[in-house]
Amino acid sequence: MTITLTEQVGSLKSLTERGRAFARLFRQRLRDRRFWVVQALVLFITGGHHLVEFGGFFGQHEALAFVPVSFYLIPVLYAALHFGMGGALPTALWSAVLAVPNAFLWHGPTERLGEFFQITITVIVAILVAQRVEGEARARQNAEQMSRRLMLLNATAAAASRRLEPAGIVADVLGVFLRESRTDAVWLASAADNPDIPALTVRGPEGELPAELEAIIRQVAQDGRPRLIQEWTDGWPGNHLRSAAVVPVRVGDRIIGVLGIFSRCWPLSADDVGLLEAVARQLTVALDNSRHYQEARKALDELMVAQKNLRTYLRMAVQAQEEERKRLARELHDDTIQSLVVMKATLDKVMASKGLPAAVRNELDALRGLIQGAIRDVRRFCQDLRPSLLDDLGLVQAVDWCLADLERRTGIGTRLWVEGEPRRLGSEAEVAVYRIIQEALRNVEKHARATLVEVAIGFSPDCLRVKVADNGCGFVPAEVLGGQANGQGLGLLGMQERARLVGGSLHVESEPSQGTTVTLSLPVGPAC
Repeated sequence: MTITLTEQVGSLKSLTERGRAFARLFRQRLRDRRFWVVQALVLFITGGHHLVEFGGFFGQHEALAFVPVSFYLIPVLYAALHFGMGGALPTALWSAVLAVPNAFLWHGPTERLGEFFQITITVIVAILVAQRVEGEARARQNAEQMSRRLMLLNATAAAASRRLEPAGIVADVLGVFLRESRTDAVWLASAADNPDIPALTVRGPEGELPAELEAIIRQVAQDGRPRLIQEWTDGWPGNHLRSAAVVPVRVGDRIIGVLGIFSRCWPLSADDVGLLEAVARQLTVALDNSRHYQEARKALDELMVAQKNLRTYLRMAVQAQEEERKRLARELHDDTIQSLVVMKATLDKVMASKGLPAAVRNELDALRGLIQGAIRDVRRFCQDLRPSLLDDLGLVQAVDWCLADLERRTGIGTRLWVEGEPRRLGSEAEVAVYRIIQEALRNVEKHARATLVEVAIGFSPDCLRVKVADNGCGFVPAEVLGGQANGQGLGLLGMQERARLVGGSLHVESEPSQGTTVTLSLPVGPAC
């Protein structure tokens, strides 16, 4: 197996880092008062050991000479349990150094070898216990760090979901990250002129970014590789930056920004880079959702404007249609019917003269019947176009005439039910309700094959409710309304649109062989 020079250098650096870490840990132990109490206990045990050996208390029982050495396990184990390797190893070595002179001064070779063996066991026990303690401490620390990272990710995810505008999302996420982490500053820079994120947002000490950091931002924005920087010598004004981590913020394959953190007193690690990348992904999702929301909101606004314009156009078209029907009805009544009436009166005058041949009189009588039928048809056309009863007497009388005309022409039985106190509505609302009822009755006449149709009109202080029900063959509403491309269901769609134009709603209930019920609900005020 060949070890390259690079691997050797890497191993040497790793050992050096471990040595430095142990030295830093040992310096921390020197500042702990309990550590010095343990060392004082070692000195006390050593002094007692020398007094016992000097006084010859063991006499002929040399085997008892190993007992004082065993007391070194007390401070060594205490140091291992409370300080780990940084306390156990120095204490064990210190105890061994203090126990060696005693072995040479007071014991022969056999007892000396036993004491050395005991001292070795003490050092080994110290190392084993310290390793176990440090392993558990590292596991606990890793679990705490993982818990903190998960809490931080949950907090940033919640912050990213609170708002929908990009600037608010970035500000909230960076603020939560700075508050919940051990970093001194966190920032997000736009990789280009990107509208999704601000040009630069910083949370932490005020000041400009160091020149070195700006260069790294450009590098990360170009190649998309995260960076971990340690031991910077310049940072924010008046401070020295200890370490920094920089990661890209992506949307698909495109880099839209660069996210970074600073720490002056706590060295960052690869785990912090991974945490930062997770936050960058959260930002990516939040900003992408924000962009989709803005696009959807814009499209929805445009659709609402288009619908509003369409309804305005439909209302104007309906009003123009009603005005044109009113004009045609007036012209038919004032001109056409009057002309037909004059023709009939002239014909009656001619027929009243004496001396007409019987054949001519029969022809004139047939012509008189045709004129009379034409007058009747034109009057019905006028009523269909714009019933004068609707303008003069109101909705109930106009519907009553419409039902009577239907029954006279088709033989279908009709009934009209009125609930509440009838009152006049606004002109637009009355016309819309009448046209809906008229279209419903026309559908009954053309398609229902019914023998009875009932119309119920209910007046209440705040609502007008109309029902048109027949006992005809019925249909499946979804099939008929879905066939408007073939010309089917256009009447029902027109009724629904008329209802919406005046703020009402129309509901159609029908089943094959079960008849059809059309229900109109229209909110109205007392002054409508």
